[in-house]
Amino acid sequence: MAAGVARCDNGPSMPTIDEELRALRRATRARPDDSDAAWAYLRGLARSGNGDRPERHRTLRRLAALGDPSARDELDRLSPWPAPGRGARWSPRLGVRRPGRIVTGRIDARRLRPCGASDDRILLHGGGRVVAIGTDDLTRAWDHRGGWTAWTGGGEATILRGRRVEHRSLDDGTLLRPATAFPEQIAVGGAMTGLGDVLLLETLGPSGPTVTTVDVRSGALLMSRELGGEPFGLSAATTLLTRERLFVWPEIGPPVSPLARPRLHGLSVGTGELLFAWSGPAAVAGEPPPVLRGVLAADDAMVVTIADRAGTLGLASERFELVGVDGVTGRSRFAVRTGHVWPDDVALAESHVVLAREIAGDARLAEGELVAIDRATGATSWRQPIPSLAGPGAHAFPAGIRTVVAAADVVYVAVLWWREARVSLQGFDLPRGEPLFAESLTLPRWMPSDAGAVDVVPLDGRVIVVATTPGGVALFRVDEADGP
Repeated sequence: MAAGVARCDNGPSMPTIDEELRALRRATRARPDDSDAAWAYLRGLARSGNGDRPERHRTLRRLAALGDPSARDELDRLSPWPAPGRGARWSPRLGVRRPGRIVTGRIDARRLRPCGASDDRILLHGGGRVVAIGTDDLTRAWDHRGGWTAWTGGGEATILRGRRVEHRSLDDGTLLRPATAFPEQIAVGGAMTGLGDVLLLETLGPSGPTVTTVDVRSGALLMSRELGGEPFGLSAATTLLTRERLFVWPEIGPPVSPLARPRLHGLSVGTGELLFAWSGPAAVAGEPPPVLRGVLAADDAMVVTIADRAGTLGLASERFELVGVDGVTGRSRFAVRTGHVWPDDVALAESHVVLAREIAGDARLAEGELVAIDRATGATSWRQPIPSLAGPGAHAFPAGIRTVVAAADVVYVAVLWWREARVSLQGFDLPRGEPLFAESLTLPRWMPSDAGAVDVVPLDGRVIVVATTPGGVALFRVDEADGP
């Protein structure tokens, strides 16, 4: 040995991180039903700092398909909107309790509404167009034309285009794998909704509404079910899709019978099994039977409906009940007397149902109220006053449009005010109802504000507000304030 050179012998060399990952990947592929091997692979990816997010998402999806609840929770965190179902208006994220910096952006496009979100992207869809917006700078990350419907799941953008489903990267919009084509026997048309790996198709045939679910990974038909015609006719079906269930309410169409009582159907997403068919609250002696007016919000455990105790078809009645129905048994869990409530006025959080409503004044609806109802007992947990949407005059056009959205421990009320060209955003503590903040977000001057919609997407430490008007889309990001 040459002088001055020391021999160092550490025995067999230790495997590198890359070699360890390759071994873990081989193990998961060799045993696709082994959840322990899959979680070991995920931990290896985390230790290595590997940026292969699609690989992480694929592994989590495989675990979720095996029924692993932890994998499902993690997928919800990767794509927290919509979660856990279309129409819940709830995010598992923390949101914002004390607003700090506000960042604004705009898109010169119409009819775009949020259809999905991750930490880095907000996915907007409308008018055959899918646009991904960066959450850091609120600028366009990529733009895809020709999408019939779109949603996010596991950190991917899923886009239906004709008879094909494309799985694209949320980062840059590139295809992650070949598109999935549907067999010819699956009729693609009517209303379409997606969540996770499931595409819901709603069509109206001679026998009434038909609901069909398709696996977007394989293109395979999961189930198709006709709900059957009714003597009074059906015009359409309002359907809310959750991870496990479909809640379908057939809407009344002419000719109308005074005895018409369309039922709320609860179905299994995968098999089409009818879990229940609920006709509404029980009738009171001497009064007409109540009539369901629609489904407002749902997750796997509960669906919230609105019932008209007056038994008429008009919306002028103040004898409405908000009803929480068990998503498995179809039994009524609670019923709360209220005025008519629109779908965007209700958020279904983990512990509460939160609704915004108008309170009747002397000549018109003059006051607004936010109410939190305990999901387990139906008891009112708290009430808070909020601005009314009523315009001047007894029968005036509403002064704005509202949405209610819940995060982990905050509920948000956002209103797009037509004449004032602004969005008001209020935050309330969800468990206790204490007001947290009130912000006024000014719309750009170039944007007319006589129609449109407003959406709120909570993320960790930030909230994205999307105001859609005929003149374009205004974006606002409200960050959590620094410091204690």
